[in-house]
Amino acid sequence: MNVLSLFDGYSSGLLALDRANIKVNRYFSSEICKDAIAVSDYHFSSRVKRLGDIEEINFEALSCVDIEMAGSPCTGFSFAGKQLNFDDPQSRLIGYFFKSLEVIKPKYFLLENVPMKKEYLKIISERLGVEPVLINSNLVSAQSRKRYYWANFPIAQPKDMSITLRSVLKEDGTPFNYSSSGRGGGVVESRINQADKALTLTKTGYTRRAFTGVFNPRTLSSRSLYVEEKEILQTLPAGFTDVSLSENKRNKLIGNGWTVDVIVHILKGIKDAP
Repeated sequence: MNVLSLFDGYSSGLLALDRANIKVNRYFSSEICKDAIAVSDYHFSSRVKRLGDIEEINFEALSCVDIEMAGSPCTGFSFAGKQLNFDDPQSRLIGYFFKSLEVIKPKYFLLENVPMKKEYLKIISERLGVEPVLINSNLVSAQSRKRYYWANFPIAQPKDMSITLRSVLKEDGTPFNYSSSGRGGGVVESRINQADKALTLTKTGYTRRAFTGVFNPRTLSSRSLYVEEKEILQTLPAGFTDVSLSENKRNKLIGNGWTVDVIVHILKGIKDAP
């Protein structure tokens, strides 16, 4: 299979393809984040063909592509964002994904994005000609992370693997959730995490108004999740982003990325496609 991954990040799509046992002949990547490229190069330098900025790609030259994948920037769609929708400087880039499909006409495509207003969902679905499937990452990991997936091949819900947050922690502890009153508000609530799932990781490693912490009964202290724990919550190998980047940069990359095993599950549906 020849693959085109737009907004490729650290090439977690390639990691997912490998786990799904889909042979990749050529993997074309469009990404401009230097930190994400550094992680990708560390793991896949000899396998990735870099195309650079999506706005400068000649899609006519990619007629060989069989699978096209994208997790387009979502700040304009997300309920946690400013709801600028297609006028958002980043979210407007989804238009290049639509254009690429029209030009390349790959056999298979997959698009991921965040929960959003029905009107935005409708626009994207009409452009792609398929309805999205909402999947929560908590079925295959210990992170609650709802995302929509559009594909022109069957997508079934993953089986619940019943993975608990406690099983991810590097040391004993009781998970809890912090929540605050808003952007500038202080912490107003802290409660035991009865669901035993981490809250959605975002580019800062936790949601803007709430995040998951851990209480250590031995030291009687609390902490936020370690970077390696966040990697595992995204079903990455522990230490995957440890390529001489700061903790903040690693958190951002992890939060912006895919839950890999969700993508693995979806890609296996290609085998059931006509």
